[in-house]
Amino acid sequence: MKEMLKILCMCVLVNTSAHGEQLKIQKQIVETLTLQEAVTLALSRHPEIQAFPWEISAAEVAAFQAGLFPNPELEVEVENIAGSGPYRGISGLE
Repeated sequence: MKEMLKILCMCVLVNTSAHGEQLKIQKQIVETLTLQEAVTLALSRHPEIQAFPWEISAAEVAAFQAGLFPNPELEVEVENIAGSGPYRGISGLE
């Protein structure tokens, strides 16, 4: 039990110090970032903007596919294929 408590305390201390360093780094970034750099950074990391080229590509492919002929289909229907008596075998097929 004491060992678990020691491990928990160590984890909390490590996490707190890591979070403190992260805040220092974020503070330095905020202090040295210009408006143009902030806008460029936000636009380059925005997930919807990153997905936009893929959406354009998907729309182009969908437009291309809409102009193609549909795939051919073959349909076969048989009755009495596994009959019995006089309908046994393939002689009773319809």
